[in-house]
Amino acid sequence: ARYAAEFSGTMFLIMFIKLAVVFDDYTTSLSIGLGLGLLIYNYGYISGAHLNPAVTMAIIIRNIPDFPVSDKGQIIMYFVSQYSGAVFGGIVATIIGGDQAAAVFPTVYRSLEDHNNSDRIFHAFMGEIFFTYLLCSTVCHCATDKRQSGNQFYGLAIGLSLSL
Repeated sequence: ARYAAEFSGTMFLIMFIKLAVVFDDYTTSLSIGLGLGLLIYNYGYISGAHLNPAVTMAIIIRNIPDFPVSDKGQIIMYFVSQYSGAVFGGIVATIIGGDQAAAVFPTVYRSLEDHNNSDRIFHAFMGEIFFTYLLCSTVCHCATDKRQSGNQFYGLAIGLSLSL
């Protein structure tokens, strides 16, 4: 059930991202962030709802009892579930959104002039590092720390960290 939850959750997250970027103008980031929050509440009690290899790595580093580093098979299956769910989510988003959704891929280049500007890659790389850190630290502080055990808003906090 854990691996199916990771597969399904990652699939839906990729679908949310691809379809929101194509068909949502003003609230794209909010749609994606709230979608992640929904998935965390939906699958969190089954698998922990990592739904992202970076989050899985952060939890591996944290070495919590529910996800021990010593269980190598589980760790590998989480990665396999997440990557295969992402690929399948991209395929399903293409089926739902057609060619518009199929053509969406991450890029830092918005025009031909941007290809000559190497600063855009550096800016995108730095943004990815800092916002991935924000996402992973929010997961580690809100969802895995025993001092937050009564916190029922962890899904919302994690989802909103993605919508920034």
